[in-house]
Amino acid sequence: MYRGQSEGGGSVAEQVDDLRERMRLLQGDRRANVDILEANKSANNNEIKRLREENKEIRIKLSIVQRSCSSACATHDTLEGDLIKVRKHFDTLREQTLLKCQTLKKLKDGARDLELQSKSNAQEDTPVTRNIRMLENRLDKALIKFNEAQVLFILFALASTYQFCSQSKEHMSKL
Repeated sequence: MYRGQSEGGGSVAEQVDDLRERMRLLQGDRRANVDILEANKSANNNEIKRLREENKEIRIKLSIVQRSCSSACATHDTLEGDLIKVRKHFDTLREQTLLKCQTLKKLKDGARDLELQSKSNAQEDTPVTRNIRMLENRLDKALIKFNEAQVLFILFALASTYQFCSQSKEHMSKL
């Protein structure tokens, strides 16, 4: 092999020219890559800036919503506490009504027993028996009025509870 020739068959000058051409093309590719990377960097920086602004706006909106939610939650908790109190009161009234109904039933049974005893003991129409019948009638009327009052009281309590709950729902839906 000659000194001026390489194994590929070309001269050293041609190989050098070929390497220079490749180097020039590689530098052009490198510059293009750098330009693309710079453009990407600039676009990414713009995107980061936009996202930071968007994040800032969202945080402001979130803080506003949290403030309004905290007051609404406090109102909701207060209303829920009131509702629990009203339900407990209603349950107490219902238990009292049941107890009074049982007492009434016992009293009616006792009155019936006394009535049967009085009929068997004295078939006479004396002033005392008339007075007893009059008092029994008054007692029956009073018991009927008592029962009606209890029913009305329970219905009023239920209506108040229902109205309170519906107002609470309306209030919560406005928030």
